[in-house]
Amino acid sequence: RPCHHLSYGQKKRVSIAAITAMEPELLILDEPTAWLDSKNTKRVSEILDNFSKAGKTMVMAPRAAVSSWVRAGFKGSREDRG
Repeated sequence: RPCHHLSYGQKKRVSIAAITAMEPELLILDEPTAWLDSKNTKRVSEILDNFSKAGKTMVMAPRAAVSSWVRAGFKGSREDRG
């Protein structure tokens, strides 16, 4: 499908998957699950969980959406800094 026919959640998943496929050592995300329904939140969370399991580093904006995602089952390490 052409990208202009994809839903917002699909576009976000494709973007994150494309970036993680490049195997960066560091991934900086601003609210990766914001505005996603529960189905797409789960899919994005799985992509990011796999990235973390590969020993890669992620930095995420400390917003409510990210906090709920972390509480919902993110299995990577999390370090809060003030």
